[in-house]
Amino acid sequence: MRRREVLRAAGWGLLSALPVAGCSAGGSGTAAVNRPRPDTSASHETAAATAGVPTTTRPLTTTRPAADGIGGRLLEADVRRQTPVAAAAAAKQLLPVSAALYRTALPGEGNAVLSPYSIVTALGMLALGARGSTAQQLATVLGGDAPTVARWLGGVDAALARAEVASTQNAYGSAPVPAVIEPANAVFVGSDTPVYPAYLHALATGYGAGVREVHFSAAAAARAAINQWVAQRTHGLIPDLIPPDFVNADTITVLVNALYLRAAWANPFDPGTAPMPFTTLSGTVSVPFMTRSDKMLYASGPKWQATSIPLSAMLAMTVIVPTAGSFRQVSAGLDAKLLAAATNGQERQVELAMPAFTTDVQTDLEKPLTAMGLGSLFNTPDLSGIAPNALRISGAVHQARIAVDDKGIEAAAATAVAIPMSGALPAPPLRLDRPFLYLVHDVDTRTPLFLGRVTDPTR
Repeated sequence: MRRREVLRAAGWGLLSALPVAGCSAGGSGTAAVNRPRPDTSASHETAAATAGVPTTTRPLTTTRPAADGIGGRLLEADVRRQTPVAAAAAAKQLLPVSAALYRTALPGEGNAVLSPYSIVTALGMLALGARGSTAQQLATVLGGDAPTVARWLGGVDAALARAEVASTQNAYGSAPVPAVIEPANAVFVGSDTPVYPAYLHALATGYGAGVREVHFSAAAAARAAINQWVAQRTHGLIPDLIPPDFVNADTITVLVNALYLRAAWANPFDPGTAPMPFTTLSGTVSVPFMTRSDKMLYASGPKWQATSIPLSAMLAMTVIVPTAGSFRQVSAGLDAKLLAAATNGQERQVELAMPAFTTDVQTDLEKPLTAMGLGSLFNTPDLSGIAPNALRISGAVHQARIAVDDKGIEAAAATAVAIPMSGALPAPPLRLDRPFLYLVHDVDTRTPLFLGRVTDPTR
């Protein structure tokens, strides 16, 4: 990875993981880690894998030792990532699942954050191997079948790549340094796991994901290897995504998505002022506020106001501020329509004051995914497109970290899934002095890369 001089601003991190367990039946797999990149060619391997004929596809792969210090071997598919859909299509389809994840995965009223992009990517990789009713359930929740979801996310990745390039050209505002946007997908497989070659190729063409061989029989070492991969991809913001006992000798595959983002504000905030009151849901605290007067996109609706704060690339952070006494109602009712309206404002002169904050949350995804209609994943799913064994999801974990200050943001996120055997006019002044919602998104697709809330910036 090329060296970049970047602004140390604020930190975000997100990680999601899904472990898959099943009965091993011989064979071997290796793993490679490829950063997702938009591409212009498709592959017949995707069609074969998603048509339910995984045993007939011949893999075109290269095997080499891992070069990132984690150890093990890497298996790289000699295929190119498929052509993504247009940004507009990706934007329309990914907002509903983003809002549903917020409502189900972030219960309670404390500060919270997750990455819809990371979670959807992990589920999308899993969907490529789902069949029957499990594939139908995933399609219902994600809003499309497995190949379609992969193309939507390819559109988001293409937009992120454009945003990173735009930041190096200093196309937005007066930011002094380029943004760093690094999505990465990987599949960790057991050394004796009979994963279908067509599934691995579908991952490569759909997500640019490679496969790394680990020995799940040595669970502690396997956990350490996955956590090291995540820590590297999130620049150390998420060092321990995989908890103890998340993987064991029965684990067959762990699907991981990680996202790292660092970007300065297009125009910096004025440094924090003297402490001012912030009204929480239970009282009042005193915190410094940072201020900025600038032209920004501004929107409003029943019981809320919003403004989109430009970052140094084609990225923005949109803050949604419910009217006094309305936070619980707006938060509980967050949906795709509100997210779309909040991120699609009109340019106004905005007088903005907001506190800096840092949030770090790890989320067990089993209960929220079950509430969304994916409970069968953890019981008796049909994942017969991955391997010939009976498989089930033994766990799903997600972690996100975000820090926001007067200079900008830095973020990282990851999701892991383990599969075991049978297992221009002035706007009203906008002061964020009460609980608010926020999302960080690219400008083209407005896909929530991070979505969260702040109810007490002192915590």
